[in-house]
Amino acid sequence: MAAFHLDDWKWSGAGESHLFRESKQEDPIQQFATFDEQRYDGDSYKFKYSGKLLVLKKKRPSKTIITREESEAAAKEFKKLKMLNHSHLVRLRGSYAWDSTFGLLFDPVAATCDLATVLKKIDRLSLPKYRPSKDDTANDKGTLTSLGHNGTDLTTKAMRDMYLRICMGSLGCISRAVAYLHYNGIRHGRLAPVNILLGQDNKLWVTGFGMMSDDSEGTPDQPGDSLRGVSSYFAPEIIRPGLTGVTLYADIFSLGSLFLDMLASCSGLSPEGQKEAFRGNADHSYHANVENIFTWFESQWEPPEGDYIFVATEVRKMLSTEADYRPSAESVCQTIDILLPSAATFCSFSSARTLAQTSERSFTREITLAYANTFEKRHCVDRNQYMWHAHVRCDDEALEIEQVKFFLHASFADGQRTIQRRPFAVSSSCWGPFPIKIAVFLKDPIFWRYEKDLVWRHPIEPIIFTARQDEGPKRPRDKTEKRIKVSIWRRLP
Repeated sequence: MAAFHLDDWKWSGAGESHLFRESKQEDPIQQFATFDEQRYDGDSYKFKYSGKLLVLKKKRPSKTIITREESEAAAKEFKKLKMLNHSHLVRLRGSYAWDSTFGLLFDPVAATCDLATVLKKIDRLSLPKYRPSKDDTANDKGTLTSLGHNGTDLTTKAMRDMYLRICMGSLGCISRAVAYLHYNGIRHGRLAPVNILLGQDNKLWVTGFGMMSDDSEGTPDQPGDSLRGVSSYFAPEIIRPGLTGVTLYADIFSLGSLFLDMLASCSGLSPEGQKEAFRGNADHSYHANVENIFTWFESQWEPPEGDYIFVATEVRKMLSTEADYRPSAESVCQTIDILLPSAATFCSFSSARTLAQTSERSFTREITLAYANTFEKRHCVDRNQYMWHAHVRCDDEALEIEQVKFFLHASFADGQRTIQRRPFAVSSSCWGPFPIKIAVFLKDPIFWRYEKDLVWRHPIEPIIFTARQDEGPKRPRDKTEKRIKVSIWRRLP
């Protein structure tokens, strides 16, 4: 669909992208649009305006007639939303007020399904004794095909794995969309799987933000949807406004709850399984079960294979009951990029650079980073019967490390440690050995590449590697340290 600007929306010569019509007049959308027979859901419809395929969503904030003053007040927020332009956000193209209804016109309309549908499929395909019917199998393969994946000739496990990759591949993209909203001073307010739309060719859009949402924030969900309904992901301050003021950080709690739902699904826990494991309190929402969630991370969670275990350390911070202790959306983006580079499946850009793109006035050299991640058993009667130590160092005096981030096991309340001066080391007691992920940030405009993959990376990205744990104390300059070789290049002045 060709791009167009707000000026293209000239309703019957009005020259405005927002219209107000008296209730006695005709609904303007009926006058200018051609509707398809297909209805999305609720009050959402596909339609055409001037040859452009869009979606109409009708909002009825009250049963009373909308006045001109109310229309003008709403138009101010609509105008701000219409200026948003991000590859992972739906675009609000026009709006109108008529009778007791606000009409919102947005695109794209190419969404195949939402994230809630994908999570439901993962839950079903993860059942221990699941025996799919022919209709279920055809539906699952059809959805994969419509999302641009080859869904033919796949076993149940292969389909589940593919849906898992689709699900976890959205983490970084959703984070970027929320960060963009926050940069523009807009709180989403209703982050949930139903508001994440997926389309063909790795397309993802976040919807439901601002006045584009369906209901007021306190509206309960429909019966049967409560465990994965929008209100399950609300921050505590939204449910109890007297606790703290509602800020952009309320979205961070919702985003953390969404990530936790996805991690739990990867571990084979459906919403009903989550209810039994850690969502047993009150209305089974995430905000009512924060302490249970932390306990589950510390003693019961069996993380899936890969680096998902490290994402849980960020989720713990995002689920803080105190809004001021939650990370910013920008910080979440950076952490997800470090921990799961593959979690941006739906992003069309890549940070990788080729040698041809680099400056000719540069030189390369190889450096070695030494690191250790060790533990030793101590004589004690409490649960923390191990001492562990991790450090990173570089003997090259010409190379300066700006900071090192250590990502620990999810059972640690402070599972992310940032060290900004030498020695770049952390130590503590623990209940058992565990791997950690280390991110080393270098000073100066330096690019680097690993020997094997030969990928040139952007200077703001860290050198990232996972350090497995070995028994026995190892301190800096120990002969048994492990080493990683990195090729770097610098621009010449």
